[in-house]
Amino acid sequence: MRWPIRATVGTVLVLMAATSSAQVTNGGFETGNFSGWTQFGNTGADGVTSDGSYVAEGSYGARFGCWLVAGSGVQQAVPTMLGTYNLSFSYRWSELYAAGSGGYFRVYWDGAQIYEDATPYTSTTGWFHKTFAVTGSGSPTTLRFHMYNDWDYYALDNIRLDPAPAAVPEPALIQLPVLLGLSGIGLWRRRRRTA
Repeated sequence: MRWPIRATVGTVLVLMAATSSAQVTNGGFETGNFSGWTQFGNTGADGVTSDGSYVAEGSYGARFGCWLVAGSGVQQAVPTMLGTYNLSFSYRWSELYAAGSGGYFRVYWDGAQIYEDATPYTSTTGWFHKTFAVTGSGSPTTLRFHMYNDWDYYALDNIRLDPAPAAVPEPALIQLPVLLGLSGIGLWRRRRRTA
């Protein structure tokens, strides 16, 4: 009777490992710097700050101030497993961003652009909170934030990557595996008694 229990415990442990969270390193910039991230572009005006204008949650947030069209930003290779994840983050334009100014805020996952905000700034907006479903490849996947503005700064904070909730299977789909499992245990017990 011990092997079915061991098999069940082993299966649960494998499933728990398979659904573990992929971690974005320093996603809230709470180290007070860009550790875990690789900066790119014209980064001279970029930094991590405790100024409340750039912090959505916690004590620190990132500030990006590239005014050249090539922009600047941060990226990191996030270890993922095969499956779907929810990527979420918060960003905003600086309070000083002039009405009618241009720029862009782009997000890339595994080399593909999944979001762009290129709307000219019209007024003070506050924080935008975005969530996207992305697919893990089973190996490190590059997450990239790329921005440019021609007047002031973008703020970025609270970057998370969490496993998407598993879909609940239909009851009919559950019945067959349960029935087969119980039948297998019954046959095993019957064979054991006759031996």
